[in-house]
Amino acid sequence: MALPGARWECQDLDTLTFGACSNFGGFGDRFIELGKWRLAAIDETHFSISHQDGQTPQIFRADGVMISGRTDYSAWHRPKGFPSGITFGSAFIQVGNFRLGDGDGR
Repeated sequence: MALPGARWECQDLDTLTFGACSNFGGFGDRFIELGKWRLAAIDETHFSISHQDGQTPQIFRADGVMISGRTDYSAWHRPKGFPSGITFGSAFIQVGNFRLGDGDGR
């Protein structure tokens, strides 16, 4: 007996980015938006996690330094649009020069 598929509000990437589900998330130039948070490559050497309220709780530098508790290095000034500078691969997402992924294969 086949079960019916799960109900999913967003039918495709375009709907997720520009349509009815745009309150959940979206994309733009080197950022991914999840709710009120943005994960963004700010430039070639800085990646940040920033909140819509203006806080940037974490900045990662390309040299490995982590900086906490700032209000700059945010991507909230960038408009939503085509997800340029974002690549999806096997067990990783790359945003600009920064790669987020499964480091140990588990």
